[in-house]
Amino acid sequence: MKKILLALAGTLAVHALEYFLIGRKIGDRAGLPAKKSFLFCVLGGFIWWLPLKRKLEAGDGE
Repeated sequence: MKKILLALAGTLAVHALEYFLIGRKIGDRAGLPAKKSFLFCVLGGFIWWLPLKRKLEAGDGE
């Protein structure tokens, strides 16, 4: 049980760090509220912001 809790805490910590490194910036560019960006980062990691980042970058080139 202790290993599971440590793994969960580690995953949450990494995803929270991911929010501060990139998720917040992508969310701001997309017009998302900070709370929503944080929630998406913690729950989904890069799975939510990577497609959004690619879409934003594709829109910048047009």
